[in-house]
Amino acid sequence: MKSKILLCIPGTWHDRDEFLNQIAKGMGGRIISEGSMILDRESGWSCEFALSSPAEDLADGFRFGSSMSPMDDRCLEQIGRHKSYLSLYSNKNGVQEAAAVSQLALAILENGGLGVRVEGSRRASSPEQWRETVELARDLKELLYKVFVWAFVEDQEAFCTIGMPFLGHPDVAVETKNLQVATSIYHEFAQYLLFQDPEIKPEETIRFEATEGLWRMARMDHVYADDPDIDFSLGMWRLKRLGA
Repeated sequence: MKSKILLCIPGTWHDRDEFLNQIAKGMGGRIISEGSMILDRESGWSCEFALSSPAEDLADGFRFGSSMSPMDDRCLEQIGRHKSYLSLYSNKNGVQEAAAVSQLALAILENGGLGVRVEGSRRASSPEQWRETVELARDLKELLYKVFVWAFVEDQEAFCTIGMPFLGHPDVAVETKNLQVATSIYHEFAQYLLFQDPEIKPEETIRFEATEGLWRMARMDHVYADDPDIDFSLGMWRLKRLGA
């Protein structure tokens, strides 16, 4: 089964026992493991996890994944010296699920974690960046798109986001060659989807405050539909300005 949310967290732990002992001690027994599952005893929420040996070039992956909000060299150097990396797998998506796994990732960062990368979108955050966004999202969970979504992957005709499906919505492809227009529409449309959770029918139109004219919303398969590990079955909304 493909994961609907998958996080990668490099850390200072030499093995599974050291990781589990450190997080159990640091969280006062709140976080425990049951086989391949890690459990938050306070909320009752759980997900699958795995600890793997160090990966080559992981620091380079974090450098690229944080290019929109660059991580400092000290943090990247620490990631380059990681002893192992943790994978958190969830078979659910949506803002509530993303919030739960984000809180667990935050606890892990406070107990030997060195950074977080959202697999699929490859959006990477330093501990400070992750903490700031997750704490801001305690009340407005929809703000998690700031660390879960990569904007943009560019094709010949559009700018495409990667990561909205992790929050329970299709990604967004904006047909324009103007990055500023695409960015404005993405932020406005993403907040519309996340905060209002609208029922949209294919071929409906929408207006945006940042641009003129009507935009048609067409449903399409995701550009990463064939990803072997991440579930992108929610597809994408492709926005095209009428008359363009």
